[in-house]
This record gives sequence, C-alpha cells and structure tokens, in this order.
Amino acid sequence: MTVETYMSKKVISINEEETIERALDIFKKYNFSYIPVVDDMNRFLGVVSEKDVLGIENWKANIKSIISSDYIKVCMETPKSDMIKIFLENPRFSIIYVVDRKGILVGLVTRNDILKLLASGDIFFNNNTLFDENISNIFNNPYLKKLLNCLHEGVIVVDNNTKVIFANRAYSRILGVQPHKVLNRFLSEIEPEAKIIQVLKTGVPMFEQTINIKSLGTIIVANITPLKMDEKIIGAISTFSDITEIISIANQLEKATFLNDFLAKELKEDTPLPESFKGIIGSSKKLKKELVIAARVAKTDSSVLILGESGTGKELVAKAIHDSSSRRDKPFVKINCAAVPDNLIESELFGYEDGAFTGAKKGGKIGKIEQADGGTLFLDEIGDMPLFMQPKLLRFLQEKEFEKVGGIKTQRVDVRIIAATNRDLEEMVKNKQFREDLFYRVNVFTINLPPLRERRIDIVSLIKHYTKVYNDKYEKNTDFSKECLEVFLKYEWPGNIRELKNVIEHAIVMSDDSIITLDKLPRYFKNLSDKQDEKLPVPPTKIKKLNDIIKDVEKQAIIKALDISGQNKSRAIELLGISRRTFYKKMKEYNIQ
Repeated sequence: MTVETYMSKKVISINEEETIERALDIFKKYNFSYIPVVDDMNRFLGVVSEKDVLGIENWKANIKSIISSDYIKVCMETPKSDMIKIFLENPRFSIIYVVDRKGILVGLVTRNDILKLLASGDIFFNNNTLFDENISNIFNNPYLKKLLNCLHEGVIVVDNNTKVIFANRAYSRILGVQPHKVLNRFLSEIEPEAKIIQVLKTGVPMFEQTINIKSLGTIIVANITPLKMDEKIIGAISTFSDITEIISIANQLEKATFLNDFLAKELKEDTPLPESFKGIIGSSKKLKKELVIAARVAKTDSSVLILGESGTGKELVAKAIHDSSSRRDKPFVKINCAAVPDNLIESELFGYEDGAFTGAKKGGKIGKIEQADGGTLFLDEIGDMPLFMQPKLLRFLQEKEFEKVGGIKTQRVDVRIIAATNRDLEEMVKNKQFREDLFYRVNVFTINLPPLRERRIDIVSLIKHYTKVYNDKYEKNTDFSKECLEVFLKYEWPGNIRELKNVIEHAIVMSDDSIITLDKLPRYFKNLSDKQDEKLPVPPTKIKKLNDIIKDVEKQAIIKALDISGQNKSRAIELLGISRRTFYKKMKEYNIQ
C-alpha cells in the first residue's frame, strides 16, 4: 500500500503569482503556519510561512521571493511503511507534502494520518525499513512514544522473548493496569495464554480478534501483528479496544429505539411549538411533524441527528432546539466538518497546547468543544468527518473528556451534540466510510427535514416572508407577479430554501418596478415559463459539433450558477466545483458579464 491510499487530498495551496495580502487572508482564515505554493500547473514549488509573510511591508508584492525549501515531500508511490520512519527522523515537521511523478501537488500526510495507521497496527507488518535487531531502539524513540500515547486504542509491544517493551496510556485506561507494572516483564509469565504470544510463535497476524483476559476480567477486540526483520520475527504489537464500548453502543441504540417509539405515540399534529421554533416558516404536515419531534427532544440532553438536503434549514432547526433547551443561555457553537481541512479538524475541535506542532500559535488555542462547554456543539456536515477523527470524537461522546493536541491534561466538559448531514450515513456505514458506533452515538433522535419540492404548500408563505425581509433591507416596496408565482410553484428548487432566498433577493435588487415580472428572474425561470407554450420540436437539419455543445453546456452552467448565487462569484465557483482561475477564464471566453 502506498501513501496515495491514505493521504489527505483536501489541500489548500496558493499560486506563486498571488500577493502577500492573499497569503495573509489564507493564514487568517485557516489558522495555518505554512501554505504550500504551486505554479499554474499545480506543481509544488515550496512553502511560505506566516512569519515570513508578516515580515513583508508591501502587501501587493507576490510571494515568489519568500518561497522556502524548508519542507519534506514524497512521491505518491512511496510505501506507507516508509512514512513512519520519515516522521520519526524529522519530528519537527507535522506535514509531509505528496506529489506525483510530474511534481504536481496531490495531497499531504499529517501526524493524524500516521496516528490512524498506528491504530490499525498493520503499518508494522513486514516493515523492514523500520526495525533493527534490537526492537527496543524503535519503541524508545520519544516521538513514536508521543504518537502512540495519543491513540484512543490500547497498545502493547513485546520482543521475541515476550518481554514487554512498550505500553501506552490507553493500555492503562482500558485494562486498569499501569504500564510501569508490566514494562520489562515477560508476558509469558504474566498472561501465558495471551494471543500475542501465539502470534509470536506462528508469525500469523490476527485482526478484530475478541479476547477474554480472564485475569483482568476484561474482554477486548484486538489487532495483533508480528514485527519482522528480514523475515525473522523480532517481536509483536497489539492494538485493542474495550468491548464494553461496543456493548455501550448497542445499549444506546436500544434506548434510542425505545425513545423514538415513545415519541411517536406522544406526538400530535396540533401540538403547539415553542417560541424559538416560530422563526421556521411553514405549515406543511411533513415539516410540522419533524418540528414537533425537534421541540420534544429539545427538552432532553440526548444527541440529535438532523437529516436533509442542502438548504433545507438544518442549522436553523439546530439553533431552535438549543434555544428551547435548558442550555439556551450557554453557547451554541458550530463547526462545518466539510469546510475544515483534514489536517486541521482535530485542533479545531479539541484545541491545541503551546508548541503542540510546528508553527502552532503561541499560547495554544481553545477548541470548539471547550468553547461550547455548558451549551451545544453543532457538527454540521458530520458525514464529511474524516475517518481518523471519528474514534476521537466517539471517545469524547462516551466519556465527555478530551485532551488538547499536544497536551496530556484530560479536560471534562458538559456539551450537548447536535449533528447534521445531507448524506446517507447508513449507506456510508455499510461502505465502511463512517463508523457504526459513532453513527449510533449521534443518532439517538433523528429529524428528517423535507425538501422544498415536498412541501410546496409552504412556498407562498416563504416568498411573502423573504419578500418582506429584502424589501426592508433594500428600502423597497415590491411584489411578485402572478406569472412569477406560478413559475415558483412549478420549479423543483434543488437548492431548497437557500436558493429561494437568493432568487428573491436577486429579483428585488434588479427590479425598479413595484411588480417583479419574469424578466427580472434568473434566466432559467424564463426558460421554464417558455416551456408551457412549446410546440413539438422540429428535427434538426444540422448537428452541432461536440465541442460547440460542450461550450454551450459550460456557458449555461456558469450563467445558472451565477443566477442561483445572486451573482456572487465566490459562491458560483463553489457550486461549479472549479478553480477561480478556470472560472474567470470561462467568463471571459463566453463573454459572460
């Protein structure tokens, strides 16, 4: 397996022609200490540091002059077995950049990615580049010890004589045995039936093995891997979890099923909603049913999962739940899991200590979890939470405690979790893209927000509401024509309420008349209106060239994205999923104003 299979592919970079001012914006937005620099072909050129950027007085100058070669890069074909050695030999670097054979920046590997590999244990299997005859040499490396102590899973390492070389902090937490009581002792004397001894003898690894440690009265699920040097077994490593955590998840699921059944019997359509829900516009049965559930669960401290397409108002409902709860006077803190790069998500959630990693801010940083103490943490787009972070979030949900990145002090907080996603988490669980135990932890109660096309009865109310909002904002007195309303009611609204708001704002801004007509709406609404009077199409006498068809599609896609976004170019770029450079190039090519 190569580095390509587990590297982080979300990379925020900067072009060499960009200005110092642009670099400062990125540092401020993402809290980076270094930014990778690329050319127009996305070839990796080096890095710029926040320190160097702050030292430049001319903010309009480009960044070429301060590109640094103080970095580590590897080819995407680099074996994963080499990566841990690279990190151990270069502990001051927390990021390794990955390029393809043409030098194009394709990803990066962070300390967190290495932690994920350590937790699986298989990075040690047949890793001849890492070991020498004395296995103690590698596990006495202070940096490796620090990494292993960050794992939620327990770790124990023995040499070929079963002598315990290393045990991490989680070993003590799960088994209730302090590491110093087993270090340098022979496991064959302490626990002669231990499965790790069997792996030492056979050289055959065990994965997801359920083990009953009778002497401790504990059941664990373990991955055990032999450590080899030139095909000679020199030791073994076991990474393991407490099975009681799995049982706890099952109990949580049973409890959630019971509570949802209870709520289903209690709910009535005419149940009055609390004041905090009054800002959610709509009277359709589908929406009202979900809001009644949300109002009920607001009174509990249980986790809530809000499902719904983009633009259906998931954050609005999450805030209403918080404002109806006993935590209403405490913070409501949001983090968008899809918007934060993989290498920053852990420090964003948990915070970090001073000097936790290369380029860390002086004095450290408080994470979102700590900010939400006593209140509610809203995990938006939780379906995009990186896999390596999921066990760490699970541990927090189970134990209500955490350590900052680079810290050893365990902190306890009182936080209620509300999560939201537009993805099918159950399908992701089946495809091993989302942890099943975490799914059940966040899914104690489920709120399913219907898309706007399934609650058309609410469209007129929403139009009236947002027409008033934007009339007040822009000091106008406009309304929509009957033709506009007819088109609105027929439209599918793929962007849901967010798209409706943008369309209304765009129309009010663009109209100078008291009645907004179809010509003031985005172009695709005019096309929708025209279709009502369309005759049967005339067979074409001439076929367009494929290249011309592609250009037409590209042009219409850009125009529609601009219309949906209310002419906000940054939002349009995001909708289209293309680079800013490509967007402006196409705008110029197709003469789009």
